[in-house]
Amino acid sequence: MASKVFIISPFRGDTQEQIDKHVHYAYRCVADCIALGEAPFAPHLIYPAVLNDNCKADRALGMALGQEWMKVCDVVAVYEDFGVTSGMTQDIAAATAAKKIIVTRKLGLVIGS
Repeated sequence: MASKVFIISPFRGDTQEQIDKHVHYAYRCVADCIALGEAPFAPHLIYPAVLNDNCKADRALGMALGQEWMKVCDVVAVYEDFGVTSGMTQDIAAATAAKKIIVTRKLGLVIGS
């Protein structure tokens, strides 16, 4: 059975172009996990589609829902080609508190790509 992997990667950005770059990156992270034989979950690709990430209450709800799913994952993968954002830091703290195995990964992308 494949390991269930919770993906942490950037989502927010100062511009729509940056958010789009982060979303594309998250899809590449999902593909990377699949290529490694894992069963990935990236909540930041799902919840912003139905919650308003610019609304503090909706963002907090989305983060909390994602962290519920984190509880059932075997591994937490932090993809850090573009650095670590405040939202990522919150998820890393939750993973640490839940005593999850945390691995850091890079896809080898150049910053700005």
